[in-house]
Order: sequence, then C-alpha cells, then structure tokens
Amino acid sequence: MKNYLSFSIHSTYRNSYQKGMTLVELIIVIAIFVIMAGITMSDYGNFRTSVTLQNLADDIGLTIRKVQSNAIGVQSTTLLNFQKGFGIHFSTASSTTNIYAGWKKSIILFYDVNSFPDHKYTIPSSCAKVYAGDQVECSEVLDILTSDEVYAICPDNTSTAPDKVCAGTLDNSYVDITFLRPSPDATLCVGTVGSIFCNITYSSVDIFLKNSISGQMKKITVTNTGQISIE
Repeated sequence: MKNYLSFSIHSTYRNSYQKGMTLVELIIVIAIFVIMAGITMSDYGNFRTSVTLQNLADDIGLTIRKVQSNAIGVQSTTLLNFQKGFGIHFSTASSTTNIYAGWKKSIILFYDVNSFPDHKYTIPSSCAKVYAGDQVECSEVLDILTSDEVYAICPDNTSTAPDKVCAGTLDNSYVDITFLRPSPDATLCVGTVGSIFCNITYSSVDIFLKNSISGQMKKITVTNTGQISIE
C-alpha cells in the first residue's frame, strides 16, 4: 500500500511537470499574437472609414425617403396647406460663411414654398422646423461630423471609369431634390453657384460621398421617378 501511494504521488508530480510551457513556446505565442494584432490594427483605419461612409450613405438615403414621405403623406408645410413641396439640398462648396447656404459638410432639409413651388432652395438667414413664412424655407441643417463629405454631384451620369466620378465636366455645385404631393416623383434641380436658372429635366443625379482621409467613395443615385439606390 505504501509503495502504491508513493508511486502514484510521484507519477502525478512528474506528469504535471511535463505539461508546463517552455520559454521558447511562450515567445512563439507572443510573437504570433503581436503579428496578428499588427495586421488587425493596420487595417482598422480603413475598416472604420468604410463603416462611417456606409453609415452616412444609408442615413442620407433614409433622409431622402423621409422627405419624399412627408411630401406625399399627411405632412403639411403650413396649417392645412398640402400644396407645397419638401426638398433636400446638397452642395459641394468647400466652405461657407452662411450655414444655411449649405456646403460639403452639411445637408439641408427645406420647405419648397416659394413661387408655388419653384423646386429650388431659397437660402434664408435662419432655419426653423416649423414653416414661418416665405423668407424661411430651411427646415433643418444636418451636419456631417465625420471625415466624410459631399464630393461630387453628377446629373445624368454615364461615366464608368473608376478614376472618373462624373462624365464630362466635374461637377455641378448643388442639387435640390424636391417632392410634391401626391406624386412620389422627384424634381432634380442641378446648378452652379451664381446661376440664375437650374435645369430640371434630368432623369437622375449621382451624389458622391468621399472620405477625405482614405479616399473611399460611395454613390447615391436618385432618379426622377423617386427611386433611390446606394453603391
């Protein structure tokens, strides 16, 4: 009995000792961990910018759909007035002295109430979520707080080259997308800063979003039939 216990205890101690990790094995494990962590961290920046850009594109798509729903639904611009339109304004301006004019780091929702309506955003000196008169078309200013921005606006775009955003001249300065009850169709008013008139005969417009750090881009296409797609 004594011999059996002695052998059993000795055997258990020896087996436990053999299960330990050597210094070489530990170094190898740490090296593998460091390499995997380095690969992950090096790609994290691109992954993060890709996510923020996709989120912005999705949010803009949903916002355009919301504007369309307000126009064809029961939302009114003034008390019991359903004859006016709703719109969303995009601009590629690099800077602005008037936040209500819009630029590449903001998107503006507006009431299309002037000229019954004129399908264009009339720049006011203030903004109100409740329509307050012909001088205030601005409904809400949505700021882009990430490194993403509105990069290019291309009406009836036919460019397929990966290094060229717009076919022909790059690009127009702004687009006003408006909806008027009861039709779900969109009016696409594309123009440049200082232009008196804008062309409203386009069948579609591409709005390109770009991350200023990684250079990644997303395209939002809105057609005059009210369809919205994101690529």
